[in-house]
Amino acid sequence: MRKLVVAALMLAFGLGALAQGHLGIGGSFMGGTPIFDAFAEVSLGQSFALRTTFSYLASFGGVTAFGVDLSLLVLLNLEGITPYFGGGGGALILTGGGAA
Repeated sequence: MRKLVVAALMLAFGLGALAQGHLGIGGSFMGGTPIFDAFAEVSLGQSFALRTTFSYLASFGGVTAFGVDLSLLVLLNLEGITPYFGGGGGALILTGGGAA
């Protein structure tokens, strides 16, 4: 039941982000390990937005990690640019594996 509720919330959030056109991908490095991110952002008015980020950390030392986080963003609507700041929480799921 809990998985169904989470899946329904993720679907509703994803469809809202898709309708607003606020989907993105990115990447970075942590200690030489590549991190791949996909995010969806839903506007909650002119000053707030909700962003969910799904991350995949490539195998480092035989361990792979997946991350999910949810952030509330405060948007500063200035002329021509929209900087933001915010906070949130998330989870990091580690899976074990053998060395390649």
